Order: sequence, then C-alpha cells, then structure tokens
Amino acid sequence: MQYTDSDILTPLKRGERYGYEALVAHYGQTVFAMIVRIVGDEARAEELTQDTFIKLFETIDRYDPQRASLSTWLCRIAYRMAVDEFRRKRKAPLCLSLYGEDLEKSMGEEANDDYWIESANREAMLAQLEAAVCQLPVEEQNLLTMFYYEHRSLSDIAFIVGVKDSTIRMRMCRIRKKLYELMIKKNRNGR
Repeated sequence: MQYTDSDILTPLKRGERYGYEALVAHYGQTVFAMIVRIVGDEARAEELTQDTFIKLFETIDRYDPQRASLSTWLCRIAYRMAVDEFRRKRKAPLCLSLYGEDLEKSMGEEANDDYWIESANREAMLAQLEAAVCQLPVEEQNLLTMFYYEHRSLSDIAFIVGVKDSTIRMRMCRIRKKLYELMIKKNRNGR
C-alpha cells in the first residue's frame, strides 16, 4: 500500500500504532539503504535504522512540513546517526556500483569528449568511474549517492546534510571535477 505523508503523520502524532507501522513500512528500506552505505555493516545498520525511527518518534512534534518532506527529514536523522557511527568506527565505507548512467552523463558534459570517445569499452569506463568514486571520502560518496542514485534534489541534500544549497552545488561541482581528474590520471598512467 502506498502512503502519503499525511496518511502517516496524522496517526503518528496521535501516538497510534498504525502511524508507526506505516512510517516504517514506507521508509524503512530507504533509511536502511542510506545507513548501510555509510557504515558498511548490515547488523549495525539495522540497529541504527531502529534508532533513527525511535529518534523520529521522540521528536515528531518538532517536524515542520514547510522545511522538508517527511522522507527528507527522516533521512537527515538517519544520515547524522550513520555519519556519527562511521566517524566513531572509522571503517572503510562500502563502495557500491550505484551511479551508472546518471553520473556518466554528468561527467561527459564536463569532460573532454575525446576521452570518452577513446574509451573502447563502456563497461571498463564504468568500472573506472566506480574505482574513482571509491577513492573519494565517504561524505563525498554519500552526496553522489543521494543525488545520482536516490535522485534527491540539491535542496533536499542540503537539508539532510545540514548546509546551504549553494554549498552542496559547490561540493558537487568539486566532486565531479575530482572524479574526472582521478579518471584521467588513471587513464594516462594505464593503471
């Protein structure tokens, strides 16, 4: 069943079990996927997912639908919990093949077309892109994931991360440039 934010919020604010169940059913996978990408441990991600929902339940009265959608607000809570956990543990992040054509198209717009034309094999280029993404800090990988894989708007990402929209735009530009440079360097070195 598809739920709207109001279908979830009304019973949730009244403390009805249905609201909690609908929230978890509708957003549980999204929250878990975000957390597991950051912490890299499924068992810990499950715990943090539960903690995220508990935190939301405890603070639901502070939710302001004028500032963000329920999904975005929930992801902000999840993101902060996961990043805190990652910083505590300092584990290598999971680097999944998530970006695909969206990131490839964006890179192509900024990159020298000759480089992409000379790429004999699209799969090799995507593998190279994935390897470059894995070299980025976890925070930058998460921004790419939210934008290219989850198709979140820059303003939603800014809200989740807790910075201004212009900061996210600038970071995304720098990340794309960094990826391009990593890929060109790798191509020139033949590694």
